[in-house]
Order: sequence, then structure tokens, then C-alpha cells
Amino acid sequence: MIKVGNVNSRSGLDLPQREGMTIHVERLNFHRYISHFRSVHRASAFAKMRTTSIRKLLLLIAAAIAFFVARNIRKRRFVAARATRR
Repeated sequence: MIKVGNVNSRSGLDLPQREGMTIHVERLNFHRYISHFRSVHRASAFAKMRTTSIRKLLLLIAAAIAFFVARNIRKRRFVAARATRR
């Protein structure tokens, strides 16, 4: 995935260095493409599970996030209302 090489160019290509390591773009896109199928495969394992403990945990996390977001919105409204009263 990482390649080492030199750039040979007559114009210099306006690059600060001519040798080094690079990530080969085609392989990077290929691995990103394959990772999609890995995630689909992992999700199918969760769909076949009979337990709901993971789902409950995710629901608890979502509820906590919603609580903190709502609290932040209420705080902003309070500060804005207080600023307009002055």
C-alpha cells in the first residue's frame, strides 16, 4: 500500500523533494471499496443476534446525546433571552 520511489522530471514539477514514500491511490480506493463489504458483513451478524443488549446500549448512548444537545439548546435560548432583556 505504501510505495517508495523517486520522481524524475526535467521541469522539477515544483516539488520540495524528489524522493520519498507515497500511498498508492488505486490501492487506497480498493481497500475503501472492500471495507464497505466488511461493514455489511459485520452488520449481518448483529441482525442475526437474539440478544438486545447492544441495541439497548446504543439506545442509551443516543438518549444521553439527545439530553446534552437539548440542554445546550435550552442554555443558548436562556442566554439569548437574557441578552435581549438588557
